[in-house]
Amino acid sequence: MYAYRRLHVKSFEHDRSDERYSVHIERGGQPVKGIRLDHISHVDEEVMHWRTANHIHAWFVDNVQGGYDNCKFYHVRWELLDVLIGVCDEVLAGSELVSGHVYEGFELSSDGKHWVEHRKPGLVIKDPTTARTLMPYRAGYFFGNCDYDQWYLGAITETRDWAKRMVNDFHSGVPGKIYYRSSW
Repeated sequence: MYAYRRLHVKSFEHDRSDERYSVHIERGGQPVKGIRLDHISHVDEEVMHWRTANHIHAWFVDNVQGGYDNCKFYHVRWELLDVLIGVCDEVLAGSELVSGHVYEGFELSSDGKHWVEHRKPGLVIKDPTTARTLMPYRAGYFFGNCDYDQWYLGAITETRDWAKRMVNDFHSGVPGKIYYRSSW
């Protein structure tokens, strides 16, 4: 799961000089031959990367992608980043961590007939009602575990902090638009 800041860099003759971008591509310290730099239309900066944070992915599918889970690029409006920050804040405020056991992984049993889940001591959400209501897990292939625990809240915290940075950048005049894309 990725978020990109996309900057349109293609310049046109009628653009003022202070509105034009310059693109330079090197490999091994040498300019790359065969690429028409004046034909590059945009540059994508990866600004966030998640791994198996299916609750975050579900939020993007439901709120940005119109319910379509198809691994395409979707523009994330600035207003939606503010909404995401608010949802993350509500989930964090409504989630008390207590001692418990968290998912660590699984392995094939010694007889090779079934999978054995492993857990270790960690922190779990005492009452996950707020989390389940505002940002529920979405089960599925490649989606990771579905426990409401320290890892769930860690992804929420990272996502909130990232969204705040992007909104602050926008208000500070950093150019570009935010796009979300998953790849399963």
